[in-house]
Amino acid sequence: MKKLLLLFILFSAFSYSQNMDIKYHGITGDNYNAYTKVDVPDIYKFKDAMHKIKTASLSVQFSSNFPSSARSTIDTVINILSYLINSTVEIKIKANWTKLQQNVLGQAMPVGYLHDFTGAVPHLNYPYALANYITRQDLVPDSSDVNFDIDSTIAWYRGTDGNTPANQYDLESVALHEICHALGIAGSFSADNSLATATWGFNNTAYPTIYDSFIQYGGVKILSDTSLYQRNSSALYNVLTSNNITFSGTNAYNQNGYNYAKIYSPNPFESGSSISHLDKLTYFNGDPNSLMRPSLAMAEAIHSPGPVGLAILQDVGWSINSLITITFPNNNSTWSKQNNPQKIVWYQNFNGPVDIYLYQKTANGYQQYSVMLKLEMDFC
Repeated sequence: MKKLLLLFILFSAFSYSQNMDIKYHGITGDNYNAYTKVDVPDIYKFKDAMHKIKTASLSVQFSSNFPSSARSTIDTVINILSYLINSTVEIKIKANWTKLQQNVLGQAMPVGYLHDFTGAVPHLNYPYALANYITRQDLVPDSSDVNFDIDSTIAWYRGTDGNTPANQYDLESVALHEICHALGIAGSFSADNSLATATWGFNNTAYPTIYDSFIQYGGVKILSDTSLYQRNSSALYNVLTSNNITFSGTNAYNQNGYNYAKIYSPNPFESGSSISHLDKLTYFNGDPNSLMRPSLAMAEAIHSPGPVGLAILQDVGWSINSLITITFPNNNSTWSKQNNPQKIVWYQNFNGPVDIYLYQKTANGYQQYSVMLKLEMDFC
């Protein structure tokens, strides 16, 4: 009897299903050359100089036909994320090299969702990887957490320097985009354009995702609130396709200049793109927050989730490392030893004091440079 009771307690601690009607979230290709580049976050770029260590472990199981040169690119993406997020539980990823629908560069989805586990907001679905992080244990140990596909027919740039040439798409950008979807930037909204009706949730649960719970219309009305918008209704469809949808999370609001981040919500509804992306006209090519737009141009590299993308991950439940990104002066700028004032511009994803150290590049690496800094700061 004691064994039976123990099993009941273990299996009733949370609910999940691997047979959910989970949809892929994809990124499409724009047929023009953007010639823009968003570099990797400074915490990764200068990890050695700042003595940073990885705070998460991500592993990838590649399909047998995944090219070795492309695997190296994905490994770089994994390394970037391992310095940005925190998790004591390994994040298990399956990567497939396969032909996708026309103009789809890549697509991803969480393998499954969990709800009502310890630490969860009640009646909300969390991707496996996020649920594992919150509970600090692998709740579904026999399953991977992330599935993502890369189109095998695309003219890919597989380098990791961000210098994507004309008429090629940047593989690193697409992989980073897709894994961010599977970590939590993923809604469950769907629509029937012919009937002009919309709903949310999966086929065996009436719960929205944690990401869904932040999706709002007109800056005030949460779309998963059934007292406002019923599932399978034209009212929900009308707001989903209104081009007036924003993300209500506090961290994203702060990182978006104290404005709600605008969400991609075109008319008609685009399956795999609508609601699960940032608006592409607001976050244009070359914008620091352009990674989670629904499309990528040729000759465009975006190697960072950006402050808003990271803030969305933080709002849905991830612990994000404190990031300070220097935007001026540019890397490799030279300062002379004189009394002329110098300007430093940065943004940070957490409020609080900032310690600034100068490092001198030597033949043996970086050496901390002794200098007294008198800072005159304007906070916006």
